[in-house]
Amino acid sequence: GSFSNLGDAMLRKGENSKAGQYLEKAIHIYELNNTYGENYINTISALGSLYSWNEEFEKSILFLKRALNYKIELFGIKSLQVFEGYSFLADALLRSEEYDSANYYYRKASSLLDSNMVKSTSKIVSIFYKNRASLSIKLNNPEEAEVFIKKSLEVLKLSKSHNLLRSIILFDYALMK
Repeated sequence: GSFSNLGDAMLRKGENSKAGQYLEKAIHIYELNNTYGENYINTISALGSLYSWNEEFEKSILFLKRALNYKIELFGIKSLQVFEGYSFLADALLRSEEYDSANYYYRKASSLLDSNMVKSTSKIVSIFYKNRASLSIKLNNPEEAEVFIKKSLEVLKLSKSHNLLRSIILFDYALMK
């Protein structure tokens, strides 16, 4: 719906407060109309991620788990959407310093990765591996972190258009050490 689109636009502009208001309105309208499809799920997920970035972790985890459950129901367990759901939830848990739970959901996401998914979504998968590397550093496992950074960069080689992301990942890795 239009409120979802406005929320997404505000997110891209960095206006998180307005984005949150529009995303909340969109969810309310979807629920009033009993519309629980992909747009509804994506809106819940976007709001959950926004709460994570605003360090409202309890709300974030609640919304991201809700979105994940809907994604499993709508798309089936072995889908890109469920991979993203596990990954986004793990990212929020990592940001909230719930490392064991983050590790659990990163492992669930990893179990869904296949070669077709990696090729079609190299940016998402690359960021997934970079975030797993961050978790490995937090868990005092620099060897594992290095493996994940290498995987992140390998995935990006599949797509020539992500040179900036490649640079950011290398920079982040240098800061992790």
